[in-house]
Amino acid sequence: MFADLPNITRQTLGLPDHYPTNPQAEVLVFDSIPVKYIQAVHLEQSSAELFTSLKKVNPTIELVHNTRYFAPRSDYPFWRSQRFDDFIIIDSSDKNISF
Repeated sequence: MFADLPNITRQTLGLPDHYPTNPQAEVLVFDSIPVKYIQAVHLEQSSAELFTSLKKVNPTIELVHNTRYFAPRSDYPFWRSQRFDDFIIIDSSDKNISF
């Protein structure tokens, strides 16, 4: 998730260390995540009703109105220009699947 690509480095893309290389990278969790492990929720829009609802679930959770996470990343122009037949996906059975 954090490796350089064959044709470009993360540094060239300007990615911070905590960003995955591909903006569509995912970590899937196949079970519930207890609310006590959720540290913050970032919201694109500020809504008093939504804030109130989330605070009822966990009053200690930090609610942040922040549009930064909902905008394209700094490397968006690179990804927009790429053809995706150069990438390899590794599925759960560890077979390489090109697309």
